[in-house]
Amino acid sequence: STLLVGRSGTGKTSLCNELLYRTHAANERRRVAEQRVAEGAPARLEADGEGAPPHANVLFLCKSRTLASRIESHHAGLVAPLGAQPPPAARLKEAFVAAEPELDAPLFLSSSEWLVLLDRCLPPDQRWFKSDQEEARFLSATDGGGDSLAPLLAPAEPSSPRDLANGR
Repeated sequence: STLLVGRSGTGKTSLCNELLYRTHAANERRRVAEQRVAEGAPARLEADGEGAPPHANVLFLCKSRTLASRIESHHAGLVAPLGAQPPPAARLKEAFVAAEPELDAPLFLSSSEWLVLLDRCLPPDQRWFKSDQEEARFLSATDGGGDSLAPLLAPAEPSSPRDLANGR
């Protein structure tokens, strides 16, 4: 796992793109080697000195949906010459929720989208968001920069003087 933290303008995005590309290339080499073995041909891949490297699922998380989209677009441009066509994001999200062991491509999410997907992994009676509307409200309120959680965490306005007296 990699957690990359740094100040603005320090090259985090460039480093992420390189790591994403290398991981994609390793996953692709592994997939081709497995396909050749399944077809009966001997396949030798020596990335780590012993056969194909293990498949690595990639989850790219950042605060804003805008940055996640930009990185996803840039990554697609980098891997296009390899002949790779990324699956639709909705398919990757379904695979994540279904806990599939190998995602077909990196999943690019805002931190808010990630929290919603984690919630969807829970049994229905344990979920935080009880409806699609609650998920949408959360995503709308938290996507982007700044402290957009403040409106969600602020106490509700008291509706009467009696509520004020009772601390509500």
